[in-house]
Amino acid sequence: MKARPSKKTLRKLYLEKGFSLREIASKYDVHWSTIRRWLEESKIKAHGIGKRSKLGKFKLSTLEKGVRKYGVRGFARKLGIHEDTLRRYLKKALEKTNNS
Repeated sequence: MKARPSKKTLRKLYLEKGFSLREIASKYDVHWSTIRRWLEESKIKAHGIGKRSKLGKFKLSTLEKGVRKYGVRGFARKLGIHEDTLRRYLKKALEKTNNS
């Protein structure tokens, strides 16, 4: 486990950069619930899932090109998100496209 981030760092990652609890947890090698507790202790209010997505601003074709070029892990790192977040987003976006 890495050292606990400061309140300023938590605020920046969570509120300004829009990282999810899981993404921050991955960065600090702790469970996401630990990040939630740290947020509560720092008086930073947790928000819902819809407010933080960075991926909605990209076209699906752009994301697919990035994955082809860098791979899921590499492209996720370039975007500053966890690879599982990118996988889940692509899966949902592709399902939505196929159902249309």
